[in-house]
Amino acid sequence: MVTTLFGLTNIYLLLSKNIGLSRRTRTPPTSGSILDQSNLQNREQERTARAWAYEKLVPLTSILQTHKDAIRNRHGLVDYLNATEEFLDSAIQYFIEKYGLLIKVEDFHICFEPLGVLEWPV
Repeated sequence: MVTTLFGLTNIYLLLSKNIGLSRRTRTPPTSGSILDQSNLQNREQERTARAWAYEKLVPLTSILQTHKDAIRNRHGLVDYLNATEEFLDSAIQYFIEKYGLLIKVEDFHICFEPLGVLEWPV
């Protein structure tokens, strides 16, 4: 179940994005405010931080594990990941932009639209 006391899930997701800002390797660490999204550099830093958070909090192996554990709906996936539906939707959109609609992980294929795991013979 998603922890909602004091919005802990949202705090967890926000902290992960902020950790992503500090762990980037291609550009110097963020200093100051990046709230002004009209600045191209701020938008790039925000995008990089979100990508890091998606990769760490919604790893493809976790999507695969939910399939192996017979979790078959988005609500179950959100609970398993301790995320929000909005965060999951954003992560899926990120993965579509990065990998396309389908990616092979181990002996399975993760389909992002509609979200599901397929077992195809190798």
